[in-house]
Amino acid sequence: MLDVSIEPDLSRRCRRGARCPEHERVPIAGTDATVRVGALLETEDGLCRCCEQTVAQAVRELPMDYTELSTLLATASGNGLGERLSGTRERPIPIRVAVESIMVAIDDEVRFWAGAIGPWDLRAAHHSRPGARIVLGVGVLTRNWAAWLSAGFYEQPMWAGDGSPVIDPDGYWLTQSVDGLGGALQLLRLHELVRAFAGRTELVTRKSAPCPRCQTLTLIQSNGSLTVECRRCGTRWTDQAYREMCWVIAESYA
Repeated sequence: MLDVSIEPDLSRRCRRGARCPEHERVPIAGTDATVRVGALLETEDGLCRCCEQTVAQAVRELPMDYTELSTLLATASGNGLGERLSGTRERPIPIRVAVESIMVAIDDEVRFWAGAIGPWDLRAAHHSRPGARIVLGVGVLTRNWAAWLSAGFYEQPMWAGDGSPVIDPDGYWLTQSVDGLGGALQLLRLHELVRAFAGRTELVTRKSAPCPRCQTLTLIQSNGSLTVECRRCGTRWTDQAYREMCWVIAESYA
């Protein structure tokens, strides 16, 4: 086990860690090994600009995600959603159950954080349909974005994979401490799960050259695309322009 005394300082690193597009490899003190950490921040514990934009976009798309999952359930009998998930050592579960679990999780997370952060009519939300409730909740979260990401820890109830409460041996409903930033990242994870179930994931290749505009290693190219894009500043180049830029960089090094 790694001695915590030699772990790198992550207090001013993007909390997405190795998943941060601007992650870096830093040496582990006293060893020859390195570890991937998130981008360096000016303040403690947060997200880099690129990751915050990613999370914000994911949260805004949650109402559409919920609608898409509802559509998948509605066509379950005809599109194979009755099949079972495989590839793990655990007992396979029907895909329909997995989709329903994601829908419940999105509704629960949005409702919890909207109620914790912003003005939120709990009674009206309780009697609303889940889809409408998510639209309203996402509106609350986006209007109170900075307050949400900087929110302290809340005791959040724990749910099992089937949507039932997690109860301890003494009969108490278990909770977990989660801060606002952790809640936002959880909603990003659920958004990514929706993309996977809907078949909207795509192969993305990270380019080795830095972005000429913002000088970060955040250039990507989607599979089959003729465009190279920076995930940080959003600037785009044609594939040919990118290749020419690489030649210029190579010649300058030579």
